[in-house]
Amino acid sequence: MMKNIFYLFFVFVVFSGIVATTTISYYKQKKTDRLYNYKLKETCPIHVSIQSNNIILYGDSRIFEWGEPDFGEGFVAINYGVTGATTEETLHLIENTIFDVSPKWYIVQVGINDLVAASMLDTNNQQRVQTKALLNIKKIIKKLSSSGSHVIVLTVVPPISPSFFKRLIWGKGIENASHQLSLSLLSESSKNITVIDMRRIFLQPGTRSWNTAYSKDALHWNNKAYEALTFEVNKLISKTTQP
Repeated sequence: MMKNIFYLFFVFVVFSGIVATTTISYYKQKKTDRLYNYKLKETCPIHVSIQSNNIILYGDSRIFEWGEPDFGEGFVAINYGVTGATTEETLHLIENTIFDVSPKWYIVQVGINDLVAASMLDTNNQQRVQTKALLNIKKIIKKLSSSGSHVIVLTVVPPISPSFFKRLIWGKGIENASHQLSLSLLSESSKNITVIDMRRIFLQPGTRSWNTAYSKDALHWNNKAYEALTFEVNKLISKTTQP
């Protein structure tokens, strides 16, 4: 009897190990493949009719889950967020979207998916991906602001309280990479470009710890976070549009 129980336990452990290894391998491959999404180059330009008072949102799932926030009377938000999007994919989308008129405002939040994927690569490739992410975001900012629109860029928030399993898969360095990328973005502020330091909104008061009250899971934000972010953007828009 004990022999059979031990045998079943051994089979269970081996099977669980195979499933876990396969799942982790698939997850890593899926994430890193998004860094080299060459299929995007086949996309044809998309013509979109909008109004000048539209506020266009670009980015990853953090933008997508924001929905179409209320930025006050006279403004209409249009969300082009894409779940899992990397900086390369977002840049490609922007380069292939043609608006009849230029909107007054753009909001951009992207980069965390690049850094998550990079954390699963060797050190040299991590640095290469991080450098490429910054270059892509700079290209995005330049492209969106070239027509006179005001661009709001959100700095990159690292994973908040990731589980042990996530930490094991992602490896180390995401928080530091997010901080370095965010510091580089803060230097991009200019007349038509405002960079919102997300630490002002999401850090616990008086600490350097990210506020878990704003997180839905390690990478995504909850309604409370979006309410705080919408309030911050509304203050900026109101201040900038005042005569």
